[in-house]
Amino acid sequence: MFSWPSRFFSVGPSISQTIFNGGLYRAQLYQYIAVYNADLAIYQQTILSAFRQIEDYLAAVRIYSQEIQREQEAVKSAQEYLDLALVRYE
Repeated sequence: MFSWPSRFFSVGPSISQTIFNGGLYRAQLYQYIAVYNADLAIYQQTILSAFRQIEDYLAAVRIYSQEIQREQEAVKSAQEYLDLALVRYE
Protein backbone atom coordinates (compact mmCIF):
# COMPACT_ATOMS: atom_id res chain seq x y z
CA MET A 1 0.00 0.00 0.00
CA PHE A 2 1.12 3.54 -0.68
CA SER A 3 1.91 5.75 2.27
CA TRP A 4 2.39 9.50 1.82
CA PRO A 5 4.38 10.21 4.96
CA SER A 6 6.90 7.43 4.38
CA ARG A 7 7.43 8.50 0.75
CA PHE A 8 7.74 12.18 1.77
CA PHE A 9 10.29 11.44 4.46
CA SER A 10 12.36 9.27 2.14
CA VAL A 11 12.51 11.95 -0.59
CA GLY A 12 13.03 14.88 1.77
CA PRO A 13 16.56 14.06 2.97
CA SER A 14 17.85 13.37 -0.55
CA ILE A 15 16.53 16.72 -1.80
CA SER A 16 17.97 18.64 1.13
CA GLN A 17 21.29 16.84 0.74
CA THR A 18 21.42 17.85 -2.93
CA ILE A 19 20.56 21.45 -2.05
CA PHE A 20 23.23 21.63 0.64
CA ASN A 21 25.78 19.92 -1.62
CA GLY A 22 25.01 22.41 -4.37
CA GLY A 23 27.25 24.94 -2.67
CA LEU A 24 30.01 22.35 -2.42
CA TYR A 25 29.69 21.49 -6.10
CA ARG A 26 29.72 25.16 -7.04
CA ALA A 27 32.80 25.75 -4.89
CA GLN A 28 34.55 22.76 -6.49
CA LEU A 29 33.63 24.06 -9.92
CA TYR A 30 35.10 27.49 -9.10
CA GLN A 31 38.21 25.77 -7.74
CA TYR A 32 38.63 23.77 -10.95
CA ILE A 33 38.13 26.92 -13.00
CA ALA A 34 40.72 28.76 -10.91
CA VAL A 35 43.22 25.91 -11.29
CA TYR A 36 42.57 25.82 -15.05
CA ASN A 37 43.07 29.59 -15.34
CA ALA A 38 46.30 29.38 -13.32
CA ASP A 39 47.59 26.55 -15.50
CA LEU A 40 46.62 28.51 -18.60
CA ALA A 41 48.47 31.59 -17.33
CA ILE A 42 51.59 29.51 -16.63
CA TYR A 43 51.37 27.97 -20.11
CA GLN A 44 50.98 31.39 -21.74
CA GLN A 45 53.93 32.73 -19.74
CA THR A 46 56.03 29.76 -20.85
CA ILE A 47 55.11 30.33 -24.49
CA LEU A 48 55.89 34.05 -24.25
CA SER A 49 59.21 33.26 -22.61
CA ALA A 50 60.05 30.82 -25.39
CA PHE A 51 59.22 33.40 -28.06
CA ARG A 52 61.32 35.97 -26.21
CA GLN A 53 64.28 33.57 -26.17
CA ILE A 54 63.84 32.81 -29.87
CA GLU A 55 63.76 36.54 -30.66
CA ASP A 56 66.91 37.07 -28.58
CA TYR A 57 68.71 34.22 -30.36
CA LEU A 58 67.65 35.49 -33.79
CA ALA A 59 68.91 38.96 -32.90
CA ALA A 60 72.19 37.47 -31.71
CA VAL A 61 72.56 35.51 -34.96
CA ARG A 62 71.93 38.68 -36.96
CA ILE A 63 74.46 40.66 -34.92
CA TYR A 64 77.08 37.91 -35.10
CA SER A 65 76.61 37.49 -38.85
CA GLN A 66 77.13 41.24 -39.29
CA GLU A 67 80.27 41.04 -37.17
CA ILE A 68 81.56 38.12 -39.24
CA GLN A 69 80.90 40.05 -42.44
CA ARG A 70 82.78 43.10 -41.09
CA GLU A 71 85.68 40.90 -39.95
CA GLN A 72 85.86 39.26 -43.39
CA GLU A 73 85.93 42.69 -45.02
CA ALA A 74 88.70 43.74 -42.63
CA VAL A 75 90.71 40.62 -43.46
CA LYS A 76 90.22 41.28 -47.18
CA SER A 77 91.38 44.88 -46.78
CA ALA A 78 94.38 43.78 -44.74
CA GLN A 79 95.29 41.20 -47.39
CA GLU A 80 95.07 43.86 -50.13
CA TYR A 81 97.27 46.20 -48.07
CA LEU A 82 99.78 43.39 -47.53
CA ASP A 83 99.83 42.61 -51.27
CA LEU A 84 100.48 46.28 -52.08
CA ALA A 85 103.20 46.51 -49.44
CA LEU A 86 104.91 43.41 -50.82
CA VAL A 87 104.77 44.82 -54.38
CA ARG A 88 106.40 48.05 -53.16
CA TYR A 89 109.02 46.12 -51.23
CA GLU A 90 110.02 44.12 -54.24
